[in-house]
Amino acid sequence: MLDKNDMQVLRQMFDESETRIMKNVDEKFAERDKRFDDIDKRFEAIDKRFDEFEARITQNTAKQIAEAEDRISQNMTRQIAESEARIMHNARVMMESVFDPKFNLLAEGIQAINDKLDAMAPISRVEKIEADVDLLKIAMKQMNAEICELRSG
Repeated sequence: MLDKNDMQVLRQMFDESETRIMKNVDEKFAERDKRFDDIDKRFEAIDKRFDEFEARITQNTAKQIAEAEDRISQNMTRQIAESEARIMHNARVMMESVFDPKFNLLAEGIQAINDKLDAMAPISRVEKIEADVDLLKIAMKQMNAEICELRSG
């Protein structure tokens, strides 16, 4: 059996062993903490690089989107202008092909009427002839009356 002295020696050995183990455990935890701190620093550096990369991508993407929108807007404006020009040209061609022949026929008809009017006697001459016809009618009536008077009497 163990006496008191042996028990003290065992207790002291146990305490020393526990101290060494705790010291060893503390050292291991310290090493692990240092390694985790290094890993944390690396992760923070990676996060920072990702944030910078994301900012550059976002900035470049926004710039590219704005440039693409400008190109699309300019292209649409150009296409609209070209379409308007084609529409106006086609409208002019259609109007010329549809209206010009009709206007030409109308002008020819008006010219034919004017030619006939020019071939006719002028209004002043017609008015003079009408006056002469009226005068002749009156003269005929008088002569007819005189002939009737001469026959009866």
